[in-house]
Amino acid sequence: DLDALKRLRQRMIAEGYVKDGVTKHRTITHGNAWAMYVHDPEGNQVECFVDSDWYIEQPCSLHIDLDRPTADILAESEAFCRAQPSFKPIEEWREEMRRRIAAHDAA
Repeated sequence: DLDALKRLRQRMIAEGYVKDGVTKHRTITHGNAWAMYVHDPEGNQVECFVDSDWYIEQPCSLHIDLDRPTADILAESEAFCRAQPSFKPIEEWREEMRRRIAAHDAA
């Protein structure tokens, strides 16, 4: 859940792994997930993410501020997703994919 990602970021800041405002890291929503990108000590990018309840076509990236209240981030993310032409609740998208895979396998 989004709170777990927020806690992970706070822990990484507290332990000095991510220096807020200094170390390369960014937090975004892809619509279908919220993500934090950080760099490991060797400079490799690592993505930590949690899924959302929505589907939108990818690629998609919108900055989010994980210091804001969770309810605000959820509301902003949902409004952003609903404004996209490809918006669907994630369960609707998953069911559509199940049907498409089953039809492909049956062919």
